[in-house]
Amino acid sequence: MTSNRTRDEWRWKNTALQGIHAVGPSSVGVLEKVGAFDFAIRAIGTGLSADIPTFGDVSSGALRSVRTITASGAALSTDYTILVDASGGAVTVTLPAVSASSGLFLTTKAIDISGGVVTIDGAGAETIDGATTQVISAQYDSLTIHCDGTEWWII
Repeated sequence: MTSNRTRDEWRWKNTALQGIHAVGPSSVGVLEKVGAFDFAIRAIGTGLSADIPTFGDVSSGALRSVRTITASGAALSTDYTILVDASGGAVTVTLPAVSASSGLFLTTKAIDISGGVVTIDGAGAETIDGATTQVISAQYDSLTIHCDGTEWWII
């Protein structure tokens, strides 16, 4: 998308494989790939040091994954939503290591708990809001967490 408005407004230019660039009167921003499905706009020449997060792979239109599980197992770095069917017994979802999950969002939803609860477990001694596990004990309840590279946080 390109906009040729006044000098003080942002102009956006899609450069296909090289990303999206934003150019203003005293600053430049470059859309950079920061994960399998995420991008961030890095401000250049503005004195800003932080990236501006965006959601989704805007270059290919990739969608976030949804996976259903019926037994205990590990969450994958490619997971975005895990639907848990615990009708056959309690299910534990073990999170990936925080050191390899910075920026990852994960939603776990209990779609059936007739056989037991759903437990979300940090890898090893890693924590979720300070606790090593979180439990979903009501059908259709969910828990969304975000990793900052050192811990998982409930959102």
